[in-house]
Amino acid sequence: MRRTRAARAPGAGCWLGYGSVDVLFKQVAKAGTAFAPALLASFVLAGVLMLAYLAWRRVAWDRRSVLGGVLLGLLNFANILFYIRAHQHFASQPTMVFATMNIGVVALGTVVGALAFRERLSVRHGLGIALTLVAIVVMLPK
Repeated sequence: MRRTRAARAPGAGCWLGYGSVDVLFKQVAKAGTAFAPALLASFVLAGVLMLAYLAWRRVAWDRRSVLGGVLLGLLNFANILFYIRAHQHFASQPTMVFATMNIGVVALGTVVGALAFRERLSVRHGLGIALTLVAIVVMLPK
């Protein structure tokens, strides 16, 4: 019988990756308002590279997967766009933007998982979502 490795929690690499991306987004926000074309170009380039990779791997396509991928890409693009806009709007409070956006994405992902994919949420999960909303409200500037 073959043993499988247990899934491990994300470690330092994940933490460094997210931190680096957050800092780069902050730098893009400081650069000015002409970031939208650069952001669009980077998404188009990433899409072309992914399409080339999938073609090279000869991946089978189906309508549901393509539509799901497009929807996920659009949501990701909107998330990054609003993230950079938030950094521009709250330029003196980058920690608040980092925290509220990252906590908000996790909370929203949990709620979408429960509603769209019928994932079960325990009382503990519900309490976590409630505390997340409280934390975001507390962090908002007065």
